[in-house]
Amino acid sequence: MMNQNHRRRIESTFRHIDNRLAEIEAILQAVGSQSPFSPYALDVEPMARHTVASYIQRLREKMWTAMQDLDISDTGHRTGAAWAIGCSLTGVLIDLADMEPEHLLGYGHLEPEAAQKIAGVCADLQRLCRGAQAYLSRSRGDDLAQRLVRLATTPDNRQAVSTLEGVITRHGLVELHPMLESVVERLESADLEVAFFGRVSSGKSSLLNYLLGEEILPIGVLPVTAVLTRLCRAEQNELVVQFEISQPQHWPLNRIAEFVTEEGNPDNRRHVTEVQVRLANPRLAEGVAFMDTPGVGSLATLGAAQTKAYLPRCDVGVLLIDAGAGMNHEDIALLRGFFDAAIPAMILISKADLLNEADRRRVTDYVNEQVHKEIGHEIPIYPVSARPPEMALADRWFREAIAPLTERHQELAAQSIHRKTAHLAELVASYLEILLGRSEDAAPAETGSNPSEIEAMLAEANNRIAAVAARLTQPVEIDLAERVAKTLEQAARNIVAVARRGEACPEALVATVATEMVATAEDARRQMEELVRSLEQTLRKVSQAFGGPENLTLQETTADFTPLPRADEERLNGVPRMRCSKVLSRWPALAVWQVRRRIVRQAEVAVWSTLRDHGEKVRTWLKENLENTGNAYEAYVALFRDQLSRAGEGRVGSQDAEQVQADLALLREMVPSCAASSCAETDGKTNSHD
Repeated sequence: MMNQNHRRRIESTFRHIDNRLAEIEAILQAVGSQSPFSPYALDVEPMARHTVASYIQRLREKMWTAMQDLDISDTGHRTGAAWAIGCSLTGVLIDLADMEPEHLLGYGHLEPEAAQKIAGVCADLQRLCRGAQAYLSRSRGDDLAQRLVRLATTPDNRQAVSTLEGVITRHGLVELHPMLESVVERLESADLEVAFFGRVSSGKSSLLNYLLGEEILPIGVLPVTAVLTRLCRAEQNELVVQFEISQPQHWPLNRIAEFVTEEGNPDNRRHVTEVQVRLANPRLAEGVAFMDTPGVGSLATLGAAQTKAYLPRCDVGVLLIDAGAGMNHEDIALLRGFFDAAIPAMILISKADLLNEADRRRVTDYVNEQVHKEIGHEIPIYPVSARPPEMALADRWFREAIAPLTERHQELAAQSIHRKTAHLAELVASYLEILLGRSEDAAPAETGSNPSEIEAMLAEANNRIAAVAARLTQPVEIDLAERVAKTLEQAARNIVAVARRGEACPEALVATVATEMVATAEDARRQMEELVRSLEQTLRKVSQAFGGPENLTLQETTADFTPLPRADEERLNGVPRMRCSKVLSRWPALAVWQVRRRIVRQAEVAVWSTLRDHGEKVRTWLKENLENTGNAYEAYVALFRDQLSRAGEGRVGSQDAEQVQADLALLREMVPSCAASSCAETDGKTNSHD
């Protein structure tokens, strides 16, 4: 048995190891940052950095598992990351204050010109630090309460969101602050926001240009839109650019490419948060804004991340699917985003001029079938085109689907706010229910929602992933000798069998080697498919335990498996051809022994190297697809981790429990009225599109 001294020593050792691992991570980050002040040489390649980081993560996971197995509680105090970053920035400001000219006089005389330059440098750096502090404060939602007081909206909306802000803050639900921030931002905007989403080059900007009747938004074959672009009605044309750390700036419209395109503003180096295009255009109704979002599915990931972060804020989602490219998992992910955020949506089959009328119907039916299969709901679908001779399709869509929205924009904007508020209230309520350790939808005995049981399920799933990952850590040669021996033995039997039938087949050895290569690849695929099936079972059980959907699936992961590595024809051509005489084949056992000896002498090296190289390719395939599968699995599990963390703490005291129950009752008073009106409004809006 261990006493507390043993446990404390093991815990302190693990923490010391973790500090060393953090030092290694800092070195890897310094190497990868390309910083001119880095003390390290760039002698670790990106792939090697990634691999080392993976090992570090596994070390930490093993240490944490060991602490749980040894019944060692985590006694360390956790500091808020935002607070720690703020303290570090304050330290930077202190360092800069010590570098000001008056503090350098002790090191010798300082010329006025040099003192002026140093003072300027200090002022610039201090300004950047204070800007970072201010931005960090805003990102944490520190000013949400003050902003709610300033909101010029209806009392019901303001009161509901104020209530949610109080509950979220009171119970430390920091992971819900981004959603709360999104609702507050929506309250601050009086416009009904109709947002256009889609993959890169799906035609969003081209369609908007056609609707406006003028070439406002840049278009091109490369990823163009790099930041959110808002088009709204105004008395005169102008461009308003909003930045993260400075005041908005006004520019002429012809400067737009400098801020919204990937070429003019690569990776958003200018830190633009949004570009407003204000136009005196009849197609833009007062109180309605069109949002052109960066495309998803390209290497320009920063813009795509901005698009996904913005999505829950919009009021109506318009998804463009390129008629020539079809529908893929990115499109489905966007549709699920609309559904999860309770946002009415429609689908446009863009570039419909590329299809004849029959093909349009087929594509529309196919998309409708996929949407119903993946989402389970009907969504209006319209073919559109911004090019002759089919531009009338876009006009018809605008007339039938968008114009009615502009006529009811105030009503629809209010309904959208009700939906978003109700959606957030339901989510907060579900978190509080988990905090109390119960669920109204299902009893614990039925769902198995005991936190320790769920932790065990997740740990078992991680072990299954680790078991497959362990194959990647083993040298390819570990079982290669056995595989080569088995292949040579089988090849000898095949060659003798061919000779006994009186046939001449010098390719028998090559065919046997190829068969072994195919079997190795298929074994890797089978291992991955079994892993995916087991992870799906875990996801469904965990989701059910939290009252979530039971149909979570990773099928899209298996569908996206990269092709299995094929047998290298060139390497197989290097394997010698072998025969067995008809006479020798009359004595099968002797013939197999003789042929195998000959194969070992003449072909063993070639077979060994061929199977080894193919094994390396299979391992690369396994690594790539295991990483994709793990990421997809973690994306789902992350939805439950915060809930599980609080459910597993089991430290809700009687007073805290009373407060949670009181807040739950308060939320339930909000949710039914908001949710009911939202459903009715959503149904009405959907029917208006049909």
